Amino acid sequence: MRQITGSLNAHRQMVIDVVVQPAQVFVPGVEPTPWVPASNVSILRGLIDTGAGGTCITRSAARAMGLRPRGKARVGGVSGIEYHNRYRFVLGALYEDKGERGYFWFDEVNGADFRDNDDFDVLIGMDVIGQGDLHVFRSGRFTWELY
Repeated sequence: MRQITGSLNAHRQMVIDVVVQPAQVFVPGVEPTPWVPASNVSILRGLIDTGAGGTCITRSAARAMGLRPRGKARVGGVSGIEYHNRYRFVLGALYEDKGERGYFWFDEVNGADFRDNDDFDVLIGMDVIGQGDLHVFRSGRFTWELY
């Protein structure tokens, strides 16, 4: 079983290393080919946020990863309802299993962008978190088991 373990940061947040790549676009009636992640990826910071329903990416990270807007998303937050660019991408999380390191690739994300900040590049919501089992311990440690 692959898992990501870590400690909560000074703000009691779970921040992990992730990578993002554009989603493969399928043309109706054309047989899909296996998706192979590129080897030249940049490490981004992902905040695991159980209060977020969907995964989002900062505007600067979307540009840096070469993502193209795919319409608009209606996003509700503390400041009300806003419309943001929507992007299709694949998210990978860096894991270690018995000394082996690799990327666990989650199902394709159809996420909105959000304002740049200094703390993280990707907000990982329940659409992705729910693809594994997340455990947060009183000790300040967390484990995310990935299947």
